[in-house]
Amino acid sequence: MREAGTAIRAANCPQQVLEEVLAAAGKVLGTVGGALLLLDAREEFLFLAGAHGLPEEFPLPSRAIDLEEDLTVTYSVRKDEAVWLDSFAERRSRYPLQHSAHGRDVVSGTLPLRSGAAIVGVLWATRTEERAFTGTERAVLECLADLAAEALCILTGRRTAPWESGDGPSPFVEDSVLEAGTAELAEFTWDLSTDVIRGDEALSRLHGIAHRPEGHPVEDLVAAILPADLPHVAATMARIRTECEDYQVPYRVLAGGRIRHLETRGRVAGTTAGGEPAAMRGVVADVTAAHARRAQAEQTLNEYVSQTRQLRELAAALAGAGRIDDLVRAARGALSMFGADGLLITERYGDRMHVAGSHGLDESELHNVRDFPITTVAPLSDALVRRVPVFMNDLDELLAVYPHLTDHAERLTRAAWTALPLPTSSGPQAACMIVFPHTYSFTPGRRALLGIVAQLLAQALDRARVYQAEHDLAVALQRDMLPTSLHQPTGTTVAAIYRPATAGLQVGGDWYDALPTPSGELALIVGDVQGHGVQAAAFMGRIRTAILAYTHEGHTPATVLARTNQLLVQLAAEHPADTALFATCSYGRLNPRTGRLTLVRAGHPPPLIHSPGGAVRALNSPGGLPLGLFPGQSYPTHRTTLPPGGLLLQYTDGLIENPGTDLDDGLQQLATALTQAPPELPGALEHILETCAPDLHRDDITALLTRHDPV
Repeated sequence: MREAGTAIRAANCPQQVLEEVLAAAGKVLGTVGGALLLLDAREEFLFLAGAHGLPEEFPLPSRAIDLEEDLTVTYSVRKDEAVWLDSFAERRSRYPLQHSAHGRDVVSGTLPLRSGAAIVGVLWATRTEERAFTGTERAVLECLADLAAEALCILTGRRTAPWESGDGPSPFVEDSVLEAGTAELAEFTWDLSTDVIRGDEALSRLHGIAHRPEGHPVEDLVAAILPADLPHVAATMARIRTECEDYQVPYRVLAGGRIRHLETRGRVAGTTAGGEPAAMRGVVADVTAAHARRAQAEQTLNEYVSQTRQLRELAAALAGAGRIDDLVRAARGALSMFGADGLLITERYGDRMHVAGSHGLDESELHNVRDFPITTVAPLSDALVRRVPVFMNDLDELLAVYPHLTDHAERLTRAAWTALPLPTSSGPQAACMIVFPHTYSFTPGRRALLGIVAQLLAQALDRARVYQAEHDLAVALQRDMLPTSLHQPTGTTVAAIYRPATAGLQVGGDWYDALPTPSGELALIVGDVQGHGVQAAAFMGRIRTAILAYTHEGHTPATVLARTNQLLVQLAAEHPADTALFATCSYGRLNPRTGRLTLVRAGHPPPLIHSPGGAVRALNSPGGLPLGLFPGQSYPTHRTTLPPGGLLLQYTDGLIENPGTDLDDGLQQLATALTQAPPELPGALEHILETCAPDLHRDDITALLTRHDPV
């Protein structure tokens, strides 16, 4: 074990620590593999620091592991205890998710890596042979875990708490720290009766005071300590005077024009006749370098954890991106993660690049990309055509690798670039470019994270292409099924508007009609199919055709909807897979001469009537259930009169439904917009749409506006 300890302490990275641990364990346990995971600075996540000897099919974690996850490694850290899984069946039953993720049976021992009172990580040892760890084997692994914890504390800049007994300076500072030149040592003796501290020249130098061979009053050394650290040091000194214990005190001093991090370790050397401490002997170590390493390690770990969280958020945001514009909006968080300020997604069409989406780039920059032939060797064309990632830290590196771009240098407005191929599974070849306002260091870790971003963008782009094809087909089908003209008998003016959804997948299913009836009246119809996409658009065509036919047969509005409902229920019973949808509908019948209006509703929002010079009122009369749900439904009829110059507005719920907004508020906003709308049509509808749905809307919007203008 002594040889193992020497080899482990000599390791210069966590991976080498693990390899030495497993090599030593193999002499007793036989063939064994494993992994080493370290805690981040905030002690919230574990991340992989080394792996060796594991089966090839074992997937290694590429992300930070939350301590709340149900895994052996997280349990071992949370509970500060070893977890032994000595049979394949025990592992399957206790940690089924971990077993299914690895897909290979192993027995394992998971041991917390403890340094003093702190846990720095976990050692996971495995073997594929189903043989339980014996008591001796467990003891060997536990000893090796302790040695690994001490070595990792040194490598990560952390300090061990207790020390072994012995003479000389070695009990107070680890030998490997001294050998690495990371600490300057000073010896001292503190006479508690005279409060004089005697030490070598290094003691004075570390505290920034002139050396006195006869010793320093304790106040001289205390005066060098930064005020913020004085309370802690004073409290420890008070305990030293009364308690015979070993002590370890970190503090900072201002010496030689810079702040030094010092650490004093000592033990009581003799007691008085009354049993109180008489003196203390110990060493002071300059641990400034170790502190700097620890701070750098914590910064790196914090950055890693932060970026891991942002990658999770990016993946979640991209999962809901239905279109390329949605994809670009979701990717903005990834830009801030790396300090970038621009994103460009391109696709290859022939010998040219097509800009599929962008953020943070002005029109001139996009124009340069569109005109840039892919046959010219450049970062983006290398990523797009040759499928290789390109990382340019600054302009000098860019021009050194691509000297023929010197003539374009004056047009470049960024300082660093990375171009990454997007491995999509369908459609044209694609790539992205991420640009930075300042020079940037593409370290291996950052390149790996950017590679993950590219993978996520590629998957989202595949989904967006599928959605876009379905969206375009549904919109085209929808528009083809809507009327090309509206019947407008003398005494009426009718206008309609249809806007497909601009966000998400909610397109298809709305319709409107204005058509003559055998009685000379004007039938005014607006409907909305539950569901979206091509199926909803096709279902809408069936409903519209049915209502059109029953209207031309001369039935009353209530009968038209009742017969349409019965037809849809019958179709659903005969072809459940094709017609598992239903629809809402507002059906009005207007007499152009008298303004007499007959209205029926099937689960649809109430129409609005605006009288000239008066308020807007909703025709919120009783209605029936949506069409296609239950047989034998009847639909109550509501009768009113549309005054000369009055407006009737029928619409679908996409105009009043917005996330976070109450339906009553949406209806009130619509009523206000109708009141303030200009008198001419269709300008009034454009005003209503701009007021109630100015930006993205997640559902189709349809509105039919009718004005009664009797002759």
